[in-house]
Amino acid sequence: MPDEPEKKFKLPEPPSEEEVRQLVHQTRQGHPKAEAARKQDQKAKAEAKSQSEGMSAIAFGLKLGYSLTGPIILGFGIGWVIDHFAHTNWVFGVGTVLGMIVGFVLLIYLMMQQDPSPKK
Repeated sequence: MPDEPEKKFKLPEPPSEEEVRQLVHQTRQGHPKAEAARKQDQKAKAEAKSQSEGMSAIAFGLKLGYSLTGPIILGFGIGWVIDHFAHTNWVFGVGTVLGMIVGFVLLIYLMMQQDPSPKK
């Protein structure tokens, strides 16, 4: 279809210098709606920060709990699988004890990494 005419698009006219000056003046003074939105945004950020500090404490507590129980359960499970296939009945106990040792070492390691200063 080479016979079709080309479509021409018209660009919008740029704003005049006076319009640009007015926009700059309004921006520098601060629009009332913009000021209200800025204050609301600052309030929301402060609330989110206080909530995130509380959540980080909860997250750390959960991390400690799983760091202690996870290796114990894993050691028991690996020991049980070995017992099942080797037709023994004592490896699960060794796995559980090793899991306890690993769990307590991990717990101590995580506590040593924790910052002792309280967050404000």
